[in-house]
Amino acid sequence: MTDLVPDGRIEEVGAAWSRFHASFRELFPATSAWVNDPERQVIAESKPAQLSIARKVGLAVPDTLVTNDPESARAFVEARVGRVLFKPLIMVRRTTGERTTVSRAVRIDIERLRRDSAIRLAPSIFQEVVPVKLELRVTVMGSTVVTASIRDREGDAVLDWRTIAHERRRIDPYDLPTDVRNRWRIQPVDATH
Repeated sequence: MTDLVPDGRIEEVGAAWSRFHASFRELFPATSAWVNDPERQVIAESKPAQLSIARKVGLAVPDTLVTNDPESARAFVEARVGRVLFKPLIMVRRTTGERTTVSRAVRIDIERLRRDSAIRLAPSIFQEVVPVKLELRVTVMGSTVVTASIRDREGDAVLDWRTIAHERRRIDPYDLPTDVRNRWRIQPVDATH
């Protein structure tokens, strides 16, 4: 139980908020200006759509499998022993007592894929590990591209920046190479096709 939502009602409350957010387009006139268009926001937060867009603009994308099929997941992991990340399709926050954790990318091996029921539960992303040199977050707003690097204050690169404690995170502006930056601006990106 949270302070606001009684036990057993969290899914119902979450579904109500999701429905409310999904109805923004209908609630407000078509002439409204959007900072984040609700329909485009859904696409922007989709990891498979992000990978598709990255490919379309010519960025290298690691081997990736999105599945809830146990045999496919195992075959993917077995073909890349020790070099696979597991990523949930959506970020999940779990609170137990005073502690809140957030789902993140983790290395996975075949031993963690023994239970078919856990794999079948929901589609997940299995992705070949790319050695991390620098974590970049790129935001594109029309023709403007803003990039930040995220790393540990010690300068170490980590597998998932969310594992760095807030007080240890270092976030700096980063200047993308012009050819990479221009790929995002020149080509119209449409994740629906």
